[in-house]
Amino acid sequence: MKIDLQQIKVWVLAPELITHDENIDYYCDYTQSIEEYTRTFDELHIEWQWQPVNINDYKTVIDSIAEESKS
Repeated sequence: MKIDLQQIKVWVLAPELITHDENIDYYCDYTQSIEEYTRTFDELHIEWQWQPVNINDYKTVIDSIAEESKS
């Protein structure tokens, strides 16, 4: 079975913590991860989206991904 990568979209769900603590914020800096994902998916020619998600919005985020993936 051959998969057409042009028809794939990947959502990377990243935990989002809303805090005002510098120490915690430091560990929630995903700048390097986003750069790595960007390089990888660009090389594979796969559309992707970095999607922050937290305890308050995960259901809405997942529902919107499911809805978008139908089209």
